[in-house]
Amino acid sequence: MKKIAITFLLMLIAFMAGGCPFFMDAAHTRAHKRAINRDMVEIHQFTDRHFWSYDWEDPYN
Repeated sequence: MKKIAITFLLMLIAFMAGGCPFFMDAAHTRAHKRAINRDMVEIHQFTDRHFWSYDWEDPYN
């Protein structure tokens, strides 16, 4: 039951981050996937930069 709840919650968050939960066509769905992916990369970079002082622009600094 916990796995189902976690999966549902993650799907809900993904739909909310992507904009809308409607599937119009394949191009619309790909646009949502790109938006979600871009948001996740930005969150990851923000976390690395502000919590671990890791600079994505110059990782060897």
